[in-house]
Amino acid sequence: MYDILLINPINHYGLSSNPLGMQIIHSICEKNGYKVKLLDLALEHKKEGYFFTKEIFTWIENKIKLYPSKYYGISIMNGTFIWGLEIAKIIKKLDYKKIVFVGGPQATALKEKIFDITTNIDYCLLYEGETTVLKFLNMIEDEKAQLPYNVIKRDEMDYTCQLTSENINEIPPLDYKDYYNVRIVDVEVGRGCPYSCYYCSAKSLVGHNIRYKKIEKILSESQELYDNMCAETRKYINFNHDNFLSSRKVFKEFINKKLGGKYGFPYGCEGRIDAIDDEIIDDLYKSNCVYLFVGLETGSERMQEISKKRLHLNDIKSKIKKITDKGIFFESNFIIGFPEETLEDLYQTIRLVAELSWISFNVRISYSFMSPEPGSEVFHNVNLDECVMVKDDHIYSELKSVGFDVDNMPVLYFNHLYTIQNLNYDVLYKMCFYIFSNVI
Repeated sequence: MYDILLINPINHYGLSSNPLGMQIIHSICEKNGYKVKLLDLALEHKKEGYFFTKEIFTWIENKIKLYPSKYYGISIMNGTFIWGLEIAKIIKKLDYKKIVFVGGPQATALKEKIFDITTNIDYCLLYEGETTVLKFLNMIEDEKAQLPYNVIKRDEMDYTCQLTSENINEIPPLDYKDYYNVRIVDVEVGRGCPYSCYYCSAKSLVGHNIRYKKIEKILSESQELYDNMCAETRKYINFNHDNFLSSRKVFKEFINKKLGGKYGFPYGCEGRIDAIDDEIIDDLYKSNCVYLFVGLETGSERMQEISKKRLHLNDIKSKIKKITDKGIFFESNFIIGFPEETLEDLYQTIRLVAELSWISFNVRISYSFMSPEPGSEVFHNVNLDECVMVKDDHIYSELKSVGFDVDNMPVLYFNHLYTIQNLNYDVLYKMCFYIFSNVI
């Protein structure tokens, strides 16, 4: 019998990354004397064939039965929310007295609204959970203890919450052994974002306070992990931070210590294109960076300003060419369907995507529909009743195939299935989807 079973739900992209948040909670609980198991259903699902049939619910139930526990914690993001609800339902079917709690970005974004859609979740934990989870567990075991801040109990809406900013350098070492056979593994290197892009909810979830893990810890953790990964299949260590390049000082320290020590591991990272110049590109190359992700979002200068991304697009192509000429794989994403987007804005995005795609085979362009994320400025400024479900997406068909009533899933809880119906709604489907699917 375990004290805690932490569950990472399946997702619709195969295994896209290891669940760092759950690994951290696992490590902290274990250090504090709890017998805890992390059940990564996304990993198990990928290993066993990545299927979406009606048998999947029995498959989930049988996995959970293997690890009977006192408490069950489920991590939820917007893309895994429906699976989190189903997992909670299965746990309560097995034993309705078991305590089920949720955490993660979607839990923080929805807060008490989660309890309006399910009776199978007992507690909702908000924001960063390193300190909160221990206070929560202490409260559960001491029936007289008061509800700690950033914890909401079903049927008790009197709670307090505040944005937390944990010291990520105090997190105990993580257990990566289940991911040694994965090609790319995430390592946390920092948190926080200094920007305020109006389509993004990051500022409401982790705040503007930029924190970096100590460079020595990043290097030693990454090298040890890479050395333990399967030599035949491993590709690189991916640095988990929205803006790893945002501090030039920190990046230069990383470069100097990586080059000055025995740290040969290849890595990938993420940053803004306006933080990259020739010196940064050279440093990326010298330090064995093999993958770089940059969100460009739109090819329209007007939409750059409106969305508060505020990138200047005039030198983007030359920068990307310099990056790929060094052998670094470059990936970017564009958003289609900004509420204010005109047909000309859309054409400008399509033209830029086409130009970037011809730069090199080392360029990959992806796109996403504008989705109103709870906690973002866009979410608060649009009428959710006017959003349109994206039925061409594979997620829609996969949810349908297992028996979910997808067409009646409300936008508030399942925003990733929807896009904003702007003036170019017909163009969005008939032209853009065709172009991105068949040309890029």
